[in-house]
Amino acid sequence: HDSAADIETHLALFGAMRALVLLMSCSGLLFTYSIFRQRMPKRFTWYVAASGLTVVPAFVAPAASFTWVNVLLMLGMIESLRVVAVAVVRRQAGAWIVGAGYVTMVATAAYDILLDFGAFTEIGGLSNAYPYGGIALLTSMSAYLARRFAATNNELAALNADLEGRVTERTAELARANEELDTR
Repeated sequence: HDSAADIETHLALFGAMRALVLLMSCSGLLFTYSIFRQRMPKRFTWYVAASGLTVVPAFVAPAASFTWVNVLLMLGMIESLRVVAVAVVRRQAGAWIVGAGYVTMVATAAYDILLDFGAFTEIGGLSNAYPYGGIALLTSMSAYLARRFAATNNELAALNADLEGRVTERTAELARANEELDTR
């Protein structure tokens, strides 16, 4: 949106980006809950509802809804980080991988939000750190899912080997029983 030729296109793309970021926040929180919690907490429903009600204003009037969108984004990121931190403390498998991505995402988001509120000036000319945090988060989620897929694949291979062993053993038992029957 920063390279748009005219202000109308810039504002339309900026509004679309703000609305999309809210939806991505909901899906990220859903991902986090689904892998580290047994069930969805009620606060997730409230977060999705608040984000859903904010999507249209974020798209239509991104400047007017700017603060509210940022508050929702920070709440979603803080909750995601909290859930991952609890999972890391409980030593849930792979939680540290997702945690590293969330820490990076929260740090870059906080940088952007504080920059937007004028808390400080750009560091090294970096005016938009969200993409770096987003890439780190997506990479960590992909690594988590790849590890989980590999573990599931290994478990299935072990179960398959066990099953093949049982089938072989049972076939041998049946062959012996048939021989005994023939002998009788």
